[in-house]
Amino acid sequence: MDPNGHEPPGSWMGRTVGRIHTRSVTRLSLLFLIGWKPTEAFPSYSRAIPNGDRVPCLEEIGGCSAGTAPGQPDLVCTGVGHATCEGGSMPLNQFGQDFKNEGFQWTRELCRMDSDGDGLTNGEELGDPCCKWEVQSNGDEQWTGISHPGFSLSHLSSDMVEELKNHCEEEPTEETQEDASNLFLEDEPQLMKEFRISNFSVRQVKTDLPVFTFNIEAPECENKDCQIVGLEAIIDQPDFVHHFILRGCTSGFSSGGNGGQGTTLTRMVCPEWIAGWVPGRDLFFKAPWEAGLPLSTSGSRPLKGWELEVHYDNPERVGGVIDSSGFRMYYTTKPRKQQLGILDLVKVLYAPNTRIPPGRDRYFLTQSCRIRGADVPLNLSSIGFHAHYLGREMHVDMFRSEDKTTLWGDQHWDFDDQYIIDLEGVTFLDGDRIQATCIYDSTNRSSSTIFGTESTDEMCQHTVYYFPARSSVVCEDPGYYWLGSLEKDDDAHAIYKDHPVESAEAVRSAWAQRLSPLGR
Repeated sequence: MDPNGHEPPGSWMGRTVGRIHTRSVTRLSLLFLIGWKPTEAFPSYSRAIPNGDRVPCLEEIGGCSAGTAPGQPDLVCTGVGHATCEGGSMPLNQFGQDFKNEGFQWTRELCRMDSDGDGLTNGEELGDPCCKWEVQSNGDEQWTGISHPGFSLSHLSSDMVEELKNHCEEEPTEETQEDASNLFLEDEPQLMKEFRISNFSVRQVKTDLPVFTFNIEAPECENKDCQIVGLEAIIDQPDFVHHFILRGCTSGFSSGGNGGQGTTLTRMVCPEWIAGWVPGRDLFFKAPWEAGLPLSTSGSRPLKGWELEVHYDNPERVGGVIDSSGFRMYYTTKPRKQQLGILDLVKVLYAPNTRIPPGRDRYFLTQSCRIRGADVPLNLSSIGFHAHYLGREMHVDMFRSEDKTTLWGDQHWDFDDQYIIDLEGVTFLDGDRIQATCIYDSTNRSSSTIFGTESTDEMCQHTVYYFPARSSVVCEDPGYYWLGSLEKDDDAHAIYKDHPVESAEAVRSAWAQRLSPLGR
C-alpha cells in the first residue's frame, strides 16, 4: 500500500468492457493496420474495415498475434493488407493494394471485390455481405465467421458461404460518411466559426511540425453557457497535410492569434488536448447527444483560444506550396442537459528528469489514480491518448471492489494515427482505481529520451470525456508514477501486480509535472 492508499487488490475477477465493439470505435483516422512505418503505417486502419481487428491469422500466412480483445480469434491478423499478418511486411497483398486504391476507405466497390480470388467478396469475408457497414455503424451485421480477404487459403465453411449468399435481398446501399449535418439537436441554435491557417509556406523538408494559434472570438458566449458539439477539418493541401492535433488554450494571443505561427512555448497556455485529425475523418470530434463541450470565455478554466499542431509531409521537397487548412467549430447557445468534462488519467508532458533509456522495445510509464469528487456516476463518452514518436502501446484498466475492467488496450498505437475511442455504457464511480500505461519502443535511439515539448521528446497522456461535468472531479494520484521494462509476452494489463512500484526501474514525483505550466 502506498501513502495514499493506492494498493493493488488481493485478488481480481478480470473482465473486459463488453460494449466496445466496431460500432463504438470513433477513430479520428478511419484507417486499418498497414503496419508500422513507412508511409502507409497506421494501426487504426483496422477500424476502417468491418471486423478489421477480428480477422483470423493462419500459421501459413505468418506474423500472427495473440487475440486478447473481446471477440478476437486465438490468432489475429494485425496487418490485414500486408504480405504477412505482421504489420509493415511488404509488399501489400492484393486486398491491401485494393484498399489503397480506394483511398484507404471501405467503399461499396471494395466491398464487392474478390481481392484474393476465392469466390467470396471482401464484404462476405469480413462480415459485411450486403455492403452496408459504415465506420459509425451499429456492428449488428457482424458475423461469427470471418476470413482473410487477402489470402485465398483463409476461407469460410461451405455452410457459411451459403448463408452469406442468401442473406442479402436488397441491393447494397450507398455508403455514407458522417458529416456536420448531423451534429445538432432539433431545437438547438446552430452556429459555426471557421479557423484557418494564414497562408503558411510549406517548408521543403520531409517532416515539419509547426504550431498555429487562434483566438476564439464569440461575444454571444460572453454571458451565456455555449457548448461545442462538433469539430470538422478543412484540408487545403491534402497531399502535404499528414495529420494535426488540436489543443485548447486558457488565454488568447495578442499577436498571431488569427492563424499565425506560434512556437512550442504556446503549449504553456494550451495544455488541454481536445482532439486530432488524420485523413478519412473530416468530422474529428462529435459530442454525445446528452452533453456538449463547454465554450466559455470566462470562469476558472476558460477556453479562449486554440493551438493547432500540423504535421506536414513533403518527402519530395516540393516548393511553392501555400497552405490555409484549418477547422470549423460547431457550437450552440442553447446548452444541452449536461456538460462534457475532461479528465486526465495520466499526464506527464514536461518532466526532464524522466527518461526513456535507449534500446528498449517495451519501456513503460504507468500511474495509478483514484476517482475523487464524483457525487454521481460519471458516464464516459470517449477516451484519447497522446505520446510522441516512441509511443507504441496504450492501456487503461479500472478496478472496482473485486472487479478489474479493461477499458482499452492498443498494442499498435502510433503517433501519426492518434484517435478517440467511444466508451459506451461505461461509468466511473467515486473511489474507482485507474491504472493508465504508455509503452515505448526506443530501439532506434542511441541516447535517452526526456519527457518534454519537442516532438523528439516524449509524453504520456490519457484523457477521458465524461458527463455530467463536475469541477470537483479529479483522478487523484499518489504523487508518483513509475517506469520499467516489459518482456515481449508480458501482459501490460498486469503491470500493477507483475511490475509493481516496489520493483520499478525508476520512480518519479508527479508534483514537478503538476507545478509546470503543462501540468496544470
